[in-house]
Amino acid sequence: MYGVSDEISVLEIIPNNRIHIRDSNLKETIFAFESYSETETIVKIENGEFDQLSEIVDSTEGYTLVLSGLKAYLEHGIQLNLVEDKHPKARIDREK
Repeated sequence: MYGVSDEISVLEIIPNNRIHIRDSNLKETIFAFESYSETETIVKIENGEFDQLSEIVDSTEGYTLVLSGLKAYLEHGIQLNLVEDKHPKARIDREK
């Protein structure tokens, strides 16, 4: 939607436990899934090393938006378009 892409290498998948990936900049991310109850899961994300505080804030905000949208979709079938609404003018497929 924004003309952005990346090559991601999957380093490890442990079903119902974790996904470990590496992007083209060699930054690694781990998604860890912890059972909270029979119907609830906690997702913890470790996202490499950062050079500046602003990178931490941007990354945290991005993952929060995506996970919140995914939660709404999985639990209620609602597509919130949170990423799209965050930067609508940056869309490359938008009608002018």
